[in-house]
Amino acid sequence: MKRARGGKLPWYPAAGPQFSPGRRRVLQGLVAAGTLALTPREAPGQSSRTLGVEARHEATVQASVALLGLPRQALIVGNSKYKESPLKNPANDANAMGEALRRMGFNVALLLDAGRDQMQNAIQAFGEAVAKRNAVGLFYFAGHGVQLAWRNYLIPVDAVVDNPDDVRERTIELNTLLQGLTRAKNSMNVIILDACRDNPFGTKVPIGQKGLSQFDAPPGSLLAYATAPGNVASDGEGANGLYTENLLREMRVPEAKIEDIFKRVRLHVRRRTHGQQIPWESTSLEEDFYFVLPRALAALAEEEAERERKRQQELAALERQRIAEEAERNRKRELALIEAQRVVEEAERKRKEEQALREAKLAEEEADRKYKQELALQEKQRAQEEAERRRKQQPAPAGKPDAARVERQFEEELAIWEKIKSSKEPGPLEDYLLRYPSGRYSELAQLQLDRVLAAQGEKRIEIVSAAENPYSQGTAMAGTRYRVGDSYTYRVTDLYTKLEVETFTQTITKITDTEVIYNTGMVTDLLGNQVRTRDGRVFGPAQFLPLEFAVGKRWNTRFKLTHPRFGAGQIELEMRVIARETITVPAGTFDAFRLEGHGWSSGSWGSTQVTRIAWIAPDRVRRWIVSEDFRKSGLKVISSEREELLAYKQS
Repeated sequence: MKRARGGKLPWYPAAGPQFSPGRRRVLQGLVAAGTLALTPREAPGQSSRTLGVEARHEATVQASVALLGLPRQALIVGNSKYKESPLKNPANDANAMGEALRRMGFNVALLLDAGRDQMQNAIQAFGEAVAKRNAVGLFYFAGHGVQLAWRNYLIPVDAVVDNPDDVRERTIELNTLLQGLTRAKNSMNVIILDACRDNPFGTKVPIGQKGLSQFDAPPGSLLAYATAPGNVASDGEGANGLYTENLLREMRVPEAKIEDIFKRVRLHVRRRTHGQQIPWESTSLEEDFYFVLPRALAALAEEEAERERKRQQELAALERQRIAEEAERNRKRELALIEAQRVVEEAERKRKEEQALREAKLAEEEADRKYKQELALQEKQRAQEEAERRRKQQPAPAGKPDAARVERQFEEELAIWEKIKSSKEPGPLEDYLLRYPSGRYSELAQLQLDRVLAAQGEKRIEIVSAAENPYSQGTAMAGTRYRVGDSYTYRVTDLYTKLEVETFTQTITKITDTEVIYNTGMVTDLLGNQVRTRDGRVFGPAQFLPLEFAVGKRWNTRFKLTHPRFGAGQIELEMRVIARETITVPAGTFDAFRLEGHGWSSGSWGSTQVTRIAWIAPDRVRRWIVSEDFRKSGLKVISSEREELLAYKQS
């Protein structure tokens, strides 16, 4: 992509997490336990870096700390006894899920074979409970579900459906639940739907599309389906459905993050069904969540829980005090009004009605003024007391994570990936993905596994993603069908001066099993991640680009970089798909996903903060549409360039 010209330092994005003191306190125990690979803010042999991104992470860190101590609330629904299309496992699944969640500290409400009124009342009570307790909410449904006009409906056992209108009137729309949770404004929600069986109404009520419709997770939530949108799931042959059987097992794994759990479940179910059922998730989570807390965090979680209980007690006491003060103010105001009325009556008795009325009015206004003044003073005092209480409750900073251990973990993962990256058998790739479901090479591993399984004859299902769906910004797979002769012409401009720097064309001249080679000397892997740049920089395995694009998806990459002029270094990026939006460049107008990466680079050139923004339309162009790259050292801008697509030719 970018060249280092003149005296510029070598570019490349670098965005790994920057750990503030608050974050360190939470994660230090995990590092010590060897269960989490952190990015050190001090690489071996380097001085401390202040890269200017701590403010962005600090809010996330504080939220993650607070999340540990929150109560947990779950609503579990399992519907098996349908009159026309009974199911074997949902009731078993719900019972097993309820028992597992109770052991994990959830307050569980369990409904089996529920009718519509029961489900509506339970969902309303669930929303009220998570709002009142500011709880982490979890909703699980096993049973029949259908989609109609892009809306998803959960089917009660008493639903009598003879036409599409009955679906809307006699079932539970998923939006009913999601809107209630949005109003609750609690910290985090998980919605799990094992509800993608075949159409329960058969030919009597034809449903245009199988399974459930794609739906983007609301803010602060994770939405999980037993299989990809537009497909159906197995009811299972054992005591539990296939999806829930695997979910129950992975939830019990100690110290597993929630997103890693669902990634492992997806791999297990896919392999069991030979690609005919592939679970799917949409996430907008900002913090990590554990069903089973790491031992290193258990004490901290208890502290947070105790702090939350005390906070709730204090809030309750403050509310009682506010009510008492309000009653006293009302009593005083009533007395003032009575006094004003007495003045009026006395004035009337003395035949000075007009003057008495004026005096009464003045007395009432004065009472109102004092009432409002007293209320304002008390509110101000309460706000000051609350602010002071929160300040005192901030977690104390802790020491630095073990940088040497982090470095060893990075080298260990890299060595494993280098050994298996060209594997022609699924076993080693599966083992890596189960060990590192959110690893630095997990997107690359998933691509290689897809290719291996396809070569072995797997006919995997695909997500049904449609532009007309108003509830989702859709999903797209990376374009990997490169052809010799494909070419891409880009214009490079400086983002500050707006001056054109250069124009260049890259044409594919060769494709191997693992690499795409261009006439300019640039080499990429099959996802489009750079292996070698035009100016001779060489990258270790990196994943700037994901295999699957969906808004809210997040991943990270860390890799080594060798520059022909400046020597060796390392780069780390924290990546996320931010949005899907329309972008127009000389090559045309595209419906593109916007990716952002934030992090650092370090090496003989020092340490720099890097931000990368890219717009990619993988269903149309196999390279990026626009790429914007910023590099700073302190307040000094070192590089700021934009590449935009002028023209392209693809087979």
